[in-house]
Amino acid sequence: MGVLRVLSVALYTSAVLAIRPNAAPKVPGAYIVEFAANSDADTFYQKLGATGQAVEHRMDLKFELFNGVSFNLKNTKDEEAAAQKIQEMPAVAKIWPVRMYPIPRDKVHWTGNSKAAVPEAALLQKRQSAGNNDTFSPHVMTQVDQLRFRGVTGAGIRVAVIDTGVDYNHPALGGCFGPGCLVSFGTDLVGDNYNGANTPVPDPDPYDNCEGHGTHVSGIIAAQTNPYGFTGAAPDVTLGAYRVFGCGGSAGNDVLISAYNQAYEDGAQIITASIGGPSGWSEDPWAVAVQRIVEKGVPCTVSAGNDGVEGQFYASTAAGGLGVASIA
Repeated sequence: MGVLRVLSVALYTSAVLAIRPNAAPKVPGAYIVEFAANSDADTFYQKLGATGQAVEHRMDLKFELFNGVSFNLKNTKDEEAAAQKIQEMPAVAKIWPVRMYPIPRDKVHWTGNSKAAVPEAALLQKRQSAGNNDTFSPHVMTQVDQLRFRGVTGAGIRVAVIDTGVDYNHPALGGCFGPGCLVSFGTDLVGDNYNGANTPVPDPDPYDNCEGHGTHVSGIIAAQTNPYGFTGAAPDVTLGAYRVFGCGGSAGNDVLISAYNQAYEDGAQIITASIGGPSGWSEDPWAVAVQRIVEKGVPCTVSAGNDGVEGQFYASTAAGGLGVASIA
């Protein structure tokens, strides 16, 4: 019986592993290092050059809570051995591969009555006649309506959205960007041509002109009064937009580390990202970076991922970070 039990467990484990999605893909030859105390980028690159290892700089990751860089090895023939040698350098506290996380893709499934049976005009009239009562069904299901009844609308709170950027010209999102606007802070960390594997080209304007997911998320949070008769969950917050995707492709975890840390240093009081991919380990560099921000008292939410078939405990990175709020 004992042998059968062991065999059953082994077969079950192998079956689970067989269907488990692969980890988020690595960018060949690309790595993130966090520096040891009293080290910096100049010292690191100087000592690395002395070993004969040629690299191409990707990103500076110099922040209050994370100090490092990301780079590409110019010779990827034996990159694991090269990475091991870099890890052994006194200037390096830790090294990780750069991994890519895809742009979230929305697919709408209509599960209610047909639109003909429940005309939009009737729904709009119902919402508008409700007075101070929030009857928007997603708000009722999540009890946002109870907060709204108590007058909690997010006034004075700065929320950073890390995503595809935002169409701040949309009238429901304020129509402008900068001080005094609904979307008042943020930046584009990557540029239109970034695909996750190539080197980011930052731009100070986080406008989303080619994707839309970040606009969608921003609307869920803070949409203003609009012809459809609803508003966001917290329409009085101030939004920050941090664009980490180009017009297609993925985002590297070096970019995501930078976005979270920049949002933190810009004074965001809540930071959220509807991004993730197979991994879920709390030791992942993105998870480590987010965990440190949480420990400083700034709540961070990250999507739990789209791998529910793996079970309720299969969270994506950086949702696996200690203290990070993982949202399904």
